[in-house]
Amino acid sequence: ACSIECREGYEFSRSPAIFYTCAADGVWRPRNRNQMVFRYPQCTNDQTGCVGARVDVDCSEDFMRVKRSSHMFNVRVELPVKRDLVSHSVSGQKSKVSDALQDEIINQGAFNLEKVLPSGRPDLSTFQLLDEFHCQVGQVTVGDMCVPCAPGSYHSLTTSQCELCSEGEYQPLAGRTECFKCPEGQITAGEGAINENECKESCPAGNYFDLALSKCAPCGYGFFQPRPGAFECAACDVGKTTMSETAVSEEECRDECPDGEHLSSSGSCQPCPAGSYRTRGEHKQCVQCPD
Repeated sequence: ACSIECREGYEFSRSPAIFYTCAADGVWRPRNRNQMVFRYPQCTNDQTGCVGARVDVDCSEDFMRVKRSSHMFNVRVELPVKRDLVSHSVSGQKSKVSDALQDEIINQGAFNLEKVLPSGRPDLSTFQLLDEFHCQVGQVTVGDMCVPCAPGSYHSLTTSQCELCSEGEYQPLAGRTECFKCPEGQITAGEGAINENECKESCPAGNYFDLALSKCAPCGYGFFQPRPGAFECAACDVGKTTMSETAVSEEECRDECPDGEHLSSSGSCQPCPAGSYRTRGEHKQCVQCPD
C-alpha cells in the first residue's frame, strides 16, 4: 500500500484516499467510479490572493429613519486580506488581521471617511467587524487556503466542490467552472479526463475500444456489452459462452458445449464438422485440423 501527498505550496482540490493498493490482478484501488484508466488525484498550487476592496454607502430614507437623523449613513467596507498573521511595524508583535484592523480603526483612528463622505466622522459605537473566508470562482477551500480545481475537474457552482469531468468531457486547465465536450462520436474512458487525446471512438454495443490497439474490437466469445462507448466487456458466468463475438446481453450466454461440439446458431450444441475439432475451455468454436 502507498499514500500520496503534495509538495509544499500545493494541495489536493479533491481529497485522495488514505492509501492505495495494487492487488494481485495488477489493478490499483480504490479508483473513481467508471474509471478505466487509473489516475491519482492531482495537486494544484495554493492561489490564495486578494481582489479589490469595495465600499458601499447606504443613503436610503429607511436607514435614516431608523437612525432618527438625516445626517447618518451606513458605510459597509469589504476588504480582502490574506489570513496570515501580521507583525506590528514597531513592536514586531504578531496578531490576526482582524485584531490588527480593529485596533487601527477604534484605537488609532485609522478609519478615514473623507474621500467617501466629506467631513464625515465614524460612529464607532456602531462599528462591527466580521470576517469570512472566501475563495474566488474556480477555487475551493482546503483548510485556510484557496485551491483551484485540478485539471480533469471543474468547480461546480451548485455543490461548491470540485467535480470530475463526466464521461465524454475533459479539462486540461485548473480553476475552471466547466469541462470541454469530446468531438461528436467520441467518449472518454471514464470520468476525470484531462486532455482531448483521451477522447476515443465510441464503439457500438457488443464491442469495446481497445486502448492498446487504439481501435474498436468485438467483445469475443464468452463476453457481452449492452451499451455503446464501452472500454471493456463483461464475462459470461463460468461454463457459459456466446455464439457470437458481439453479444449485447447476458441472455446470450449459453452453457458451453462438451469436447467435440460447438454452439450452433440455434443455441444448441452440434458436433464439429469433419476435419475440425474443439477442446472445451480452450476453443470457443471448432477449429480446422492441421494439415
